Amino acid sequence: MDAAVLFDYGNTLTAPDAPVPGMWTLAVAAAAAHLSGLGCPGAAAPGFAAHLERLLHDRLDPIWQRGEDAPWGEVIASAFPGTEPRALERAMRRAMLAHTHLARGAAQTLRALRAAGLRLAVVSDVSCFSHSLAWELDQLGIGPYFDAVVTSGEVRRCKPASQMFASALAALAVPPQAAWMVGDWWEGDIQGARALGIRPVWRRRDPRLVCPEGGIPVIDDLPQLIPLVVGTGDAMPRSREE
Repeated sequence: MDAAVLFDYGNTLTAPDAPVPGMWTLAVAAAAAHLSGLGCPGAAAPGFAAHLERLLHDRLDPIWQRGEDAPWGEVIASAFPGTEPRALERAMRRAMLAHTHLARGAAQTLRALRAAGLRLAVVSDVSCFSHSLAWELDQLGIGPYFDAVVTSGEVRRCKPASQMFASALAALAVPPQAAWMVGDWWEGDIQGARALGIRPVWRRRDPRLVCPEGGIPVIDDLPQLIPLVVGTGDAMPRSREE
């Protein structure tokens, strides 16, 4: 019996109002303003945000290349002793949240799945602590639907690492075969979930895209997930040749 649905966050449950590089710039500018407000040495100087961006890249790029992750706030705070990482991270997430909106039909879908008795979790490659993303979900009005929030920053690994999905399953107390994973990233969300025995659903960002493999359910809008998961039989896997 189906017991749980795991969701990716960005480009699945939500969509950014700005391209990813733009969101990164917004977050770094917010971190610079936060550090300036704390009176950190050099934080008020011109070009400090650019310095901070270089620092993040220098420290995170090698970590990401290993398929690992770390919270942005923690990485920046390590360079500025006495800075509280979670407060710094909250400032960064707040800046990005101002340019983020829910995907069409997200709340409707989550409400229907919960009404059907399913447990829900977010499994997201975001470089922050899980509590920060949980706060963000609350701000978007969908936090109460979720029983667990798992981030790569907290787990210290990135999808498709099995630890990401296993952490969510453990929090929900459900086996892989009783869970679905919904995401837009083929390698991370779909292949990562399937390797653990979780049934994947590809959330296609563009209806012109062709599913790389047959037998994988494809949805263009989140409400299409409801009949597929709840089991009315109205939604069928779409083939590669669609």
